[in-house]
Amino acid sequence: MEEENDTAEGEVEEEEAEGVTVTPPSNLITPGVLTYAINANFPPYEYLDDNQEVTGFDVEYVQAMADLMGLEVEIVDMQWDNLITSLQAGRIDIVNSAVYINPERDEVIDFVPYMYIGEIVLVNGDSDYDFTDTDGLSGLKVGVITGSIEETYCTSFNEEFEAEGKELIDIHSLPSLNDSLVALASGQLDATLTSSATAAYLEVEQPGVYKNIASFALDDVVGICVQEGDTEMSDALTKCAEILYENGTYEQLMEKYGLSETMSYWK
Repeated sequence: MEEENDTAEGEVEEEEAEGVTVTPPSNLITPGVLTYAINANFPPYEYLDDNQEVTGFDVEYVQAMADLMGLEVEIVDMQWDNLITSLQAGRIDIVNSAVYINPERDEVIDFVPYMYIGEIVLVNGDSDYDFTDTDGLSGLKVGVITGSIEETYCTSFNEEFEAEGKELIDIHSLPSLNDSLVALASGQLDATLTSSATAAYLEVEQPGVYKNIASFALDDVVGICVQEGDTEMSDALTKCAEILYENGTYEQLMEKYGLSETMSYWK
C-alpha cells in the first residue's frame, strides 16, 4: 500500500512539474496539441495583425486554456461556413471563433459559453440613414456572412416584414465580414450586421468609415464549440474558464481588446 501511495505521489509531482493544472482530454487529434479552427476575420476576437499573425481575444483566451492543460496549439484558419462541419467530421478538436449559441447549433454540437454579445447595424459613415431599430432594414441591401447568426436574423426579419406587408431585406450572403465591410464602404451595400465588439473595434481602427445606428439582441451568448457529447473536452475547457476568470486573466484580456465588462459571462 505504501508503495502504491509513493507511486501516486510521484505521478502528481510529475504532473505539477510539467505545469499541468487541468487534466487535458485524452482524445485529442494530435497528442499534446489542441487543434482548433477559427475564421480570422472577426476583430477583436480573431483577426490577422499587421504582420499577418493570428491574434485577438479568442486566440489568447484559448492559448491560456491550453497552457493550463500543458498543451501546444495548432490554429486552422478556414471559411466561416466550414467551421462546424469540420468539427463534426473530427478534423479539429474545437472551434474557437466567437460562435453564437443558437438552438439550431445547440442541437448538433456542444458549447462552453464565455461571453455575452450584442448585434449592431452598421451603415456607411457618410450615410443619411437614421433609423434606430431593425424595422429600418426593410428594403435595404444588407451584407451578412454566409451561415452566420446575422444571416439567420435577416431571414427572420424578412418573415416578419412579409407578414406585415413591408419590403423585404435584400440579403447579400458573403464569405467573410471583410467582404461585407468592403462592399459597405464602397456603396454596394446599404448596411451590414456585426457584433457589438467588432463595431467598437472598427470605430477605433477606422474612424468615420462606418456608423453604428441601431443595436439589438444584446443578450446573445458566444461559446467555444465542442463535438456533441464530448464531455471530457467540455469539462476540461469549463474548468479552465473558471480558473481564468478567478485569476483575472479573462478580465485582463477583455480590457486589452476593448470589450465592455457588461459582456462578461460572469457579470
